[in-house]
Amino acid sequence: MTRLIVNATVMAAAIGLMACALHDPYRLGNRALEQHRYEEAVRQYQSALAEHPDDLRIRNNLGVAYLRGGQHDLAFQEFQKILARHPADAKAHFNLALVYYKQGLYDRELEEYRNTIEWDPDHFDAHVHLGHASLAKGLEADAIREYEWVLKRNPNHLPALYNLSLLYEDRGRTQDALSLLERYLTLDPHGQWSANAAERAAALRKRLSSHP
Repeated sequence: MTRLIVNATVMAAAIGLMACALHDPYRLGNRALEQHRYEEAVRQYQSALAEHPDDLRIRNNLGVAYLRGGQHDLAFQEFQKILARHPADAKAHFNLALVYYKQGLYDRELEEYRNTIEWDPDHFDAHVHLGHASLAKGLEADAIREYEWVLKRNPNHLPALYNLSLLYEDRGRTQDALSLLERYLTLDPHGQWSANAAERAAALRKRLSSHP
């Protein structure tokens, strides 16, 4: 089965912003991060931390800059520092899971997605990624549970629609699988996986017509 990966997102706090935006290293770091200038983002966040060493949102974004820049060990260190002070920080658990994914430590990745959800049960991206990770590990029941959770909250989530259709098909839920594929094709008729989805949908219709 195919595992579809959703890119990590940075959740910057909207309160407690420092003054003088033009010269605020935190905001300059955020701008650099958005523009994929990761070395500059790291430099600005380090400058911001020198002035505000206890600000966890700065440290979080520094970890994200390291992560996106491929410096996974440094990212790991920043997220661990956050969790040492604030073990219930769901955002840090989620970002740590992404580090583990990049490092190929998939059991730890799964554990951190679960930790994220324990502290923030409505963390949407954690449920999405836990579905992907469970599917990749062959934990089909867990993957089904997560994708169903995702689709209840966003019925148009393409990776969940596609992957859940695979799982339903494997379990003999042919009509349910077909319904998901048809919705997928309605939403994304010319996308990356659409040709494959159309072939699978045609095969499922043939199967249903031969076994009414």
